[in-house]
Amino acid sequence: MKNIIYKLSFLLLGFAIVMACTSPEGETNYIPAEYVSPQSFSIEIDAASLTETSSELIYTSTVTGKGYYVVTAASSGIPTSTQVHDASASGILQSGNFAVDGSTPVVTVLDANLDPGYPYNVHAIHKSIDDFISEGIVSASFTTPDDTAPELLTGDSNPAHGSEGSSPFLSSVTFAFSEHVFYQGNDITFNGFFGGSEVVFTASDLDPSSAGGGTSITFNTSVQWSTERDAFVGSFDEGTFVDNVGNPIAELSGFSYFFYTRDFTFIEIIGMNLTGEYDYTIVDNSGTVPVLSDGVYNVVQDGDEITVINGIATAVGFTNEHVLRVQNDDDGDGIGYLFLVENPQPSIYSAGGTPLYWHPFFNDTLTAVVGEYDFNTGEFYYLLDFADELGWQGGFYLGWFEYYFTPTVTGRSATGRSEGVKLKDRPETIQLKQDMMDIKRNSGVTIRSSVNNMEFIINN
Repeated sequence: MKNIIYKLSFLLLGFAIVMACTSPEGETNYIPAEYVSPQSFSIEIDAASLTETSSELIYTSTVTGKGYYVVTAASSGIPTSTQVHDASASGILQSGNFAVDGSTPVVTVLDANLDPGYPYNVHAIHKSIDDFISEGIVSASFTTPDDTAPELLTGDSNPAHGSEGSSPFLSSVTFAFSEHVFYQGNDITFNGFFGGSEVVFTASDLDPSSAGGGTSITFNTSVQWSTERDAFVGSFDEGTFVDNVGNPIAELSGFSYFFYTRDFTFIEIIGMNLTGEYDYTIVDNSGTVPVLSDGVYNVVQDGDEITVINGIATAVGFTNEHVLRVQNDDDGDGIGYLFLVENPQPSIYSAGGTPLYWHPFFNDTLTAVVGEYDFNTGEFYYLLDFADELGWQGGFYLGWFEYYFTPTVTGRSATGRSEGVKLKDRPETIQLKQDMMDIKRNSGVTIRSSVNNMEFIINN
């Protein structure tokens, strides 16, 4: 009996397994058929709609669902259906989607990022009502016409037409255009209307970013545009720029494009007139300290301060920098005061163990005025006392020195400045020199450099 029961159980189990294996696919492991829509939709470009910057896409579908499209330049590759659906392909200029009812054509305007005279492609897919996208892509091509010459957009250029305040050290000009253009190598000239200065851009000045053309073209320059506020008027010949099909831009002439440069700032004037390589002379009124009476040094600028690099050789073999502040030239005559930035200014020397300082001449502690500058010639001079921290009335007063600076030919930053008499000879110059006073000098003082411990003796 048991054997019969086992046999029946085995047969029933085997029957169940066989039935499971032979069940219809749709009941146990349903896999939907891949959705394709051959010949279910088509696209075309309405030729009558073509303009220089737009066209119309006509999408016709025989089934319901949604249409998707992307617009690319003709040089771009063909995207996949997923990239069309997600608008994820590179170089897409415009994309979109819309519902279709299976019978009514859908018209979409293509007008994003299209330039006159260029070929473009449209790629489209269909998406079913159960959200499956067709693997097949339908494409169409069109080329925008170009019957219009490009125009210079002066208001969008930089500097803009009629604008104020451009720097006299303006480093670039960017021209904006109504469409993509290419520079043809002609000279572009800007003339200063009031001052007569001229700035010319040539092919070598074209910014590398503009080499392939564009809707904006930039030129660079390192020249100084002007010495004062001026209106710079631009000009170039017809055909200096052309569009993709060769339409030339019109000549730029008259006052169609100009902009104003501003006056120099005071900081800029300092940079042009009180920096660079200078010849110097030192007048030693101390009679106590050996000096290098002449030489060449560089003057550098930091805002309204100037520093004599490598300093002034107060003792043979030693140098000491002087840092001076340049006062604003309020009356515009190009002449003004120099001040010690730090009053007194520490030196690199000591006397008998006492640190020595540079002071304004005769310890002018109220103003710290030490000298004058002349922007007209680039010259400047200053006078300094050399003493301990208390100045000429202190325990160690070693005398006073006059420093005169004349720009060398190669080191002078400013150009076009008129030559004049020496600053110290100008009758209107500020007279800083005063009658000598009876000054007590210390006899037998030892000056010791804190830099390299060199010593020398000072005697009356």
